[in-house]
Amino acid sequence: MKRKQVDLAGAERIYAVSNAPLFLLRKLQADAAAREISSSLSVDEILDELKTSLQTKPRTLREAVEPYVLLVALQKKRNIDALKTAATLNAPYHDWFTYLSDVLLQTFTSTATMSLAVRGQSLVVPGQMVASPPANTSTAQTRTRILKLES
Repeated sequence: MKRKQVDLAGAERIYAVSNAPLFLLRKLQADAAAREISSSLSVDEILDELKTSLQTKPRTLREAVEPYVLLVALQKKRNIDALKTAATLNAPYHDWFTYLSDVLLQTFTSTATMSLAVRGQSLVVPGQMVASPPANTSTAQTRTRILKLES
């Protein structure tokens, strides 16, 4: 398992001093371990590792913090369906897991990318049709907004 190769020493220290779930979440989001797992494993691999880590009672600090690191790694994948799946997992030995997975779902912000085409000195941004354009606006202007670039 690739996850076993990830250094969780920083995450273990964070977990050891965490007295509130949101503190743990915020610190793990800034820790390198979750970023490393997110970049080296697929969503399905992270979910499989998460399911495995939640099944047994933790005997070490590493085993105690693993599900939380994996949850944050999953969040970094920006996949709402994976977060929903994680939120349904049974976590009998990890008291904050259900709460934190719910927090991540509630604070999930979807993102979209937009391609911009530049024509001469203008920046063309695809827009949406409006139901009733103003009287002095042509149909072409309702489909595209043009922003002038200042130099």
